[in-house]
Formats: sequence, C-alpha cells, structure tokens
Amino acid sequence: MKSPIDKKIAVAKKDRYAYWSFIYLMVMLLFSGYVEFRIIWHIVILLIGTFLLMVYPEERKKIFGNVGMILIVGGCLLITIISTWLYGGSWSIILSNLRSMGYSLFALIIITIAVLRNDTLILQVLKRRIVLLNVVLIINIFVTAIQARGTGFLIKDSWLVQNPYYDDQVAGLFGFNATNHLGMYSVFIMLLNFAYARNDVQNKLKKREIYIYTITMEALMAIISKYNDNAGFYIVAALFAGLYMLYDFAIIEKNFLRKTKSFAKYSFIIFIAVILFFNVPATKDVLDKYLRNRVEVMLHFNAAGMTGSNERLYQVQYGLSNSFGWLIGKGFGTAKFVQADAHGFFHFGICSAGSYIILLGVWFYLLYILMYSKMLYSIIHVGRKKDGWVFLAILAVMVIFSLYLPVFNDARSVILIAFYAIAFRYMNVSNKKVIKKRYIQMT
Repeated sequence: MKSPIDKKIAVAKKDRYAYWSFIYLMVMLLFSGYVEFRIIWHIVILLIGTFLLMVYPEERKKIFGNVGMILIVGGCLLITIISTWLYGGSWSIILSNLRSMGYSLFALIIITIAVLRNDTLILQVLKRRIVLLNVVLIINIFVTAIQARGTGFLIKDSWLVQNPYYDDQVAGLFGFNATNHLGMYSVFIMLLNFAYARNDVQNKLKKREIYIYTITMEALMAIISKYNDNAGFYIVAALFAGLYMLYDFAIIEKNFLRKTKSFAKYSFIIFIAVILFFNVPATKDVLDKYLRNRVEVMLHFNAAGMTGSNERLYQVQYGLSNSFGWLIGKGFGTAKFVQADAHGFFHFGICSAGSYIILLGVWFYLLYILMYSKMLYSIIHVGRKKDGWVFLAILAVMVIFSLYLPVFNDARSVILIAFYAIAFRYMNVSNKKVIKKRYIQMT
C-alpha cells in the first residue's frame, strides 16, 4: 500500500502549535510505553493543553463556551468540591487524582483543538503517515507473536516484578500492561485504512488489496489476543467494524441507490466474516476455547467470584447498590482512581465506571461521560446540522470503554479513542467532497 506522501505538509504559522501538539501525542502513543518517563510525558500534556487553550480562544470557546458544557463542567466541579469537603482524605491522593484526570482530559482537549483549528491539516498528517503507522502495527504483531511463545522478548524485568502475570506484558512495543493499547491501536489502523481506501483510492484492485490486507491484520490480532488474554479486543474490533459500516450506510451515503448497494455489500461481508470465524480452525479455536469461557464468566460474574477482570462489574454493582453511589460517592480523596487494595477491591479502578461511581457517585460519572462525548462529537461532526444518533452512539461507546478500561485516567486510551473519531471525520469530510464532485459532473 503506497503512502499518499507527495510533498511536505504545508503548515501555516497560526496552525503550528496545533500541528506539533498533535505530533507529540502521536509520538507519545507509540513510544511512551517503552520509553518510560511517565511523569514527563504526562506533564508535557498538561502544559501543551493549557498553552493551546490560551493561544486558540476561538477553539476554546467552541468546546467550552456553550451553556451545556458550562453546566456539565460546573456540575463536575461542584460534586468534586462537596465530596472532598464532606469526606476529606489525603491531599496527596487528591492531587494525584487531579493530575491523573488531567492527563486524559487534556489529551482529548489537545486533539479537539487541533481538529477544530484545521481538520484538513490533521487528516493530512494521518494520511501521509499511513504506511508508517501500518508498519508500526506489523512490527508490533511480529514482536507480540514472539513474546506469546514465552520468550520474554523485549519485556522488561521490572514489568514482571510489578505484575507477574506474563500475558499482560505480551503487548509488543506498547509496554507495561498495554495489551489493551495494542488491540485498540490495531482497530484504529483498521478504521484509518478503510476510510483511506473508501475515499482516496480510485483503483478497485488496490482498494480490494487494502481491504484484504487490513482484514488479515485484524485476523492475526484476533488470534494473538487469545494468547495475551486480551478479550476486550474482540469487543472493540467488532464494535467499531460495525459502527464503521453503520456510519457509512446510514449517515455518510445519501444517495438511495448507493445506500442500497452499501447495505447489500456490508450484509455480504458480515455473512462471510461470520462463516469464516466459525469455521476456520485458528479462529474457531479462539471461539471454542477462549471467548465462550470469557463470556460465560462475564455474564455470571457473581458466581465466578471477585477475581481479575470480574472486578470491573463487581465495582460498578457495588457503587450502584449502595446509597453513596447515588449521591456524591465515598469521597474524592479517599482513594486514587487506580489503586490496589482500595475500598475492598484488589484491582480498584480496573475500569473507570466502577472507581468514579464509588468515589464521586453516578451523577458525576454521567456528567463526565457527557463532557467527553461532547468533545468527541466535535471531532466527528462536520457541518451545521446536528446528528443526535451519532451523539448517542458516542455516549454508548464511552460507557463501554469506561466499563472496560480506566479510560478517564489513561491518556493513551483517550488518544486512540479520539483517533477513532478522526477516522470517522475523515469519512465525513471526504464524502462531502465526493458528493460535491458528483454534483458538478451532473451539472
């Protein structure tokens, strides 16, 4: 797949801050897991985010200047202050929680500002580095395959000291406990490749080659994810493959005939994918010996016991089944959002939904979900016409991620989710140009 790099990207002086901030987040995503200067990587995010909010007042106003967002942010601040005042806690924990929240939130703010500032520039950054981004995925799949054999290849001893469960470290070059990042990155590449083939590749043979290559990479990830115990990959990959097809069919394509063709095409693809998954030995083995067991455990988490991944739903259940979860939580400063042995859970904060409901209550959690969703909608949305279904889909996706990951305290996960949103915007922006071109040709 040839890269669409024809010439150096021209960056206007007024857009340079947004451009280099976006590049920084790309570098951080790919290398901060292995080049472990965690505090430095994250403090730079806070500094860059604060700087961009000051130098781009128009974009700041677009994000935070509407009544809805002002009420959401105000509600979050009010609940946090009251919770801290009533229940106290350690100031070191309070400051740690504020920093941890800020890393993820400011990463999303940076990307939102960059896209609102000049979405064409940001799309060029991704399109002209599409080959490099795919090479990174191939290298990580290769390294992960070696690691999955128990070789310890490129796995640091310090990681195994902190977490002796070897499978959690089988994440290629994404680093410590980063199997989720590897899986999410492969899904981003899938969306980017599909959007690029759909919008920018005219040759049907080349378009088909890109689709086949991308599906092959995802199939390899599906097999590898059995060996690094990354069950979440199957959910995320299936979810976003489905959302891509639904978005293309229901939102992007306006022409009825083309919409009908898209429906037929995607129905056929889903049919073939299901047949292959249930019959190809490698993927069938994943289904029979791994996925079914994980689904059974998830559906019957009470009977399975509060161990490992089951703590996700246990923590949510605990928060919602007690009165504090429906008020302002047990206190912002009583535990870190991600902490071992807190509030009766060994893996407290294994997912954001549980820890946020327990510490700050369900109302804070819902407001925080809304804040993230509004920014992600700003990244995806093109034009003046609002689309409520897209926003509801974003809300649902953020609820799923908050049940799966400590997403509100994990900057790299938020970067990847924002990159998913950019891929959907890529489809939207390019499609409007295609429709305009068709109209010109007709007239």
